Amino acid sequence: MKMKKIFLVFLTLLTLLWAENTFIKNLIKSNGEIAIEEYLRDLDELIYRFHIKLNKRNPSNCDKSAQESIEFALKNHSFIHLNGYDENPVEILKLSLERGKRVPNRNDYLIIGLHNMIYKAFFRDKFKITALSYDLKKLEKLYINLQIIFWQISTYKDKNGNYLFLTWQKNWQIELQKMIKNGMDIQNALVKLPSLKNEKESLFESSNMSFSMIYAKIFYIMQKIIKACGGEPKEIGTNVLKTIALSPLF
Repeated sequence: MKMKKIFLVFLTLLTLLWAENTFIKNLIKSNGEIAIEEYLRDLDELIYRFHIKLNKRNPSNCDKSAQESIEFALKNHSFIHLNGYDENPVEILKLSLERGKRVPNRNDYLIIGLHNMIYKAFFRDKFKITALSYDLKKLEKLYINLQIIFWQISTYKDKNGNYLFLTWQKNWQIELQKMIKNGMDIQNALVKLPSLKNEKESLFESSNMSFSMIYAKIFYIMQKIIKACGGEPKEIGTNVLKTIALSPLF
């Protein structure tokens, strides 16, 4: 009887500490769950780096007053709540990639939608004991959505033929595009490109790969997570990416 009382007291204490004590949670969690939590922190770090690079290349596409809140959420692995931004991350992403009209602060819509979509797909506000307790279908949809988004970021142009986001393009490529649009022939334009004349860039340099490296690391992490959850990540070819839209996860 005495042992039973001791056990009940221990069980009660364990229950009280369950929600707050990270050490006890980690004793109960599987290795897969702990690994996925590390992956999620890595994803936030990559989105943070992407956010900084995106604003540097596209400084007129962000609201300076919103950056502190966005960066705080990314660093603290929390959902981004900002006034004026819809709670549905897929709709936010669609707005950021809208080609038919001018969208102020595209960068912010893109980062908030991207981060919150990942956050919601994993339901990080709920404690999970095993990796298999994640919704595999949502994670597989998320992986496909990420492939669509990064392809659209790299290729989408507005109605005037300008890229929505500057990422892989070198400065001389953008300058050349503008000169040709203004009626200058390629031969004369190449001689007058500011980035080449000032020797800041070379015609023979490869495109900016720093964004692609971030995309590749995000894809790699998602593949590891999906496999840990018992699924098989689906790769989407370029021809298909051109024809499909972002899928709601919820």
